[in-house]
Amino acid sequence: IKKGTDNLASGIINDSVKQMSKLTADILSILRTITVYHRENYKLEFRKHISTYIEKEVPNITPEGENTLKIVKKYFKREMPGFPYYPDLVKEVLLEDYSESGSKLRESVLEKIAVRDTKPKKREKKEPPLKQLLLDGLKIIAASGVNLSDAMNKLSINSSTLEHKKLSFSEKFKRWILKSVYKEDDSPVYEIEYFNTATGTAKSEKIKFNKFKSEVMKKTSLFSKILSKTSPISKQLEMVSDEQLLELLSKNIAETQIIHRRMDGLNTYFLTEVPREKRQMIKGIKLELGAIKSAIIKSNKKRYEYVSLKEEREQLKKLGVENID
Repeated sequence: IKKGTDNLASGIINDSVKQMSKLTADILSILRTITVYHRENYKLEFRKHISTYIEKEVPNITPEGENTLKIVKKYFKREMPGFPYYPDLVKEVLLEDYSESGSKLRESVLEKIAVRDTKPKKREKKEPPLKQLLLDGLKIIAASGVNLSDAMNKLSINSSTLEHKKLSFSEKFKRWILKSVYKEDDSPVYEIEYFNTATGTAKSEKIKFNKFKSEVMKKTSLFSKILSKTSPISKQLEMVSDEQLLELLSKNIAETQIIHRRMDGLNTYFLTEVPREKRQMIKGIKLELGAIKSAIIKSNKKRYEYVSLKEEREQLKKLGVENID
């Protein structure tokens, strides 16, 4: 899937792999914590039930002395029924409690099981630089280039499917006249309908398909250059003024909105105009349209955030508040 063109599936897989790696690390960390807890709990039970007998019956206690281990084994089964005998943990207890380095060993254990303050430190919230908001907005809208390209490829297939239907003699003659006599482009023209939210009315628009396709390809090429850190355009964006960036962002958002509207209209057109027997050949672009719409909304949010913050800072400057960047 990663080598194909299914970007949505690739994104889901990559995200899942990253999440699995993080979850694996979290699980291993939790297991280590649980292991430490059970080890120290075992040692605590040993101290509560066995250490008293050792201190009573062994005059000179040495961690690995025969008398010490003899007393341990003598009372272990009786005082700790149900507990398995772990020589390593028993040795740790004896070393921590009765060896010369015992105090250091106990400090090490206490350090290991200490409860940490997991509350995140409060950080001062810094406002992002205004220019960065515009650059982020441009990158967000530019990221829709992949979806624009995928959608256009599918629409091209749909157009071919529709155009390959059997033409009548009059249709063939009309196309020949347009191309030969009037030198007009014989590119298919589709009349789509859309709802104009500004006026609240239904509108129609005729789209020359090849011209529209060319415009979309130019847009995706521009978006690709914006996203490339090594492209001249990407480097120039860092140098231009905020006003120029705002104008460029607004222009690309508006143009992408128009492309989205036309693609949506073409998608509906092909689904309804293609003969019923060929409809299974039509490729839908709802996923791509959704991704493009999301990019438009997110980049627009960055634009509005920039305008709002700029106005706010200008007001503060008028009030004499400086150093607000």
